[in-house]
Parts: sequence; C-alpha cells; structure tokens
Amino acid sequence: MEIVVDEMSDELGKPAKLLVKGEETLVDSEKREKISGALIHIIRNAVDHGIEDMETRERLGKSPMGLIKLKFGTENGNLEVSVKDDGAGIDTKEILKAAQKNGGLEKPAEEYTEKEIYKLMLRSGVTTTKKANAYSGRGVGMDVINHNVEELGGKLKISSKKGIGTTITMKF
Repeated sequence: MEIVVDEMSDELGKPAKLLVKGEETLVDSEKREKISGALIHIIRNAVDHGIEDMETRERLGKSPMGLIKLKFGTENGNLEVSVKDDGAGIDTKEILKAAQKNGGLEKPAEEYTEKEIYKLMLRSGVTTTKKANAYSGRGVGMDVINHNVEELGGKLKISSKKGIGTTITMKF
C-alpha cells in the first residue's frame, strides 16, 4: 500500500505518506483479497480526492505532507479496517451534482442527509473528478469498495469533515 501512495504522490505532485498500524492483525485468507482490493481504491481516493496539493495545505495551515493512516484491529471479535486522511474532506454538494448526472436523485437535493449523500457515492458511475486519470474519474472505486464489503457480509462507514479529512471504516 505504501508503494501506491508513493507513486501517486509523485505523479500527482501531492506529497503524502501512509502510516500503518496493527498490520499484525490476522486477516482471514478468504477475506484478504477482497479487503485488499477495497483498500487500494480507498487509498487511491484519499490521495487523489482527499489530499490537497502542497501550496493549498500550507495556505490552510496544514503540514505540507498529507497523512493517510491505515489501521487494522479487532473489536468484539470482528475485524475492523479503517483509512483516515487529513485532506479536504468530502464535498457533499459535488456528490449530489454527480449523482444527479448519473441516475438522478430520488428526492430534492436539500432533503438528503449526510449519510444518504455518502450512500450516493457508492453508486456505480458517480464521480466528482472533472477529468479521469490513471487513478480515478470513472465512478467505479467506491462501488467496488461497497461491493467487496457487502460480499464479505461487512459494513462500511464513512465520516468526513470539510477541510479536516475523511475516515472510511470497514467492519467484518
């Protein structure tokens, strides 16, 4: 995972580092591939969508180096894997616009709760990227994450604060 962050950081000009905690946590071999697949998408999104460029981070009073924390652990016998970044956070207005373009909304935008907006992100084809690159912009990443977690009988939790960052937690 560190290689993914390093390569993207260099290519996108967004200095970022990955800290991993709890890597000794045992992950069932049957789940490992699906979890790894989801993690790659989450980490790519953190670097591409979350972490700001160095100038923006400095202007906001943040460290010039973006930080992504990957944590493995267990809670009540269940595996918990979380990815937390100190980036821009999720722009819910942009998610609503993207969802409107891709399949529409079921009710007026102003009636959506934050949690409902995060669920819209999980739909295939929803992307806020203006121009696709090697890492994002096709609207498949969050859909893959959700699919992998559901396939393993897990739950996905998304929390975000604009200007502070985003945490995505998978529980199995």
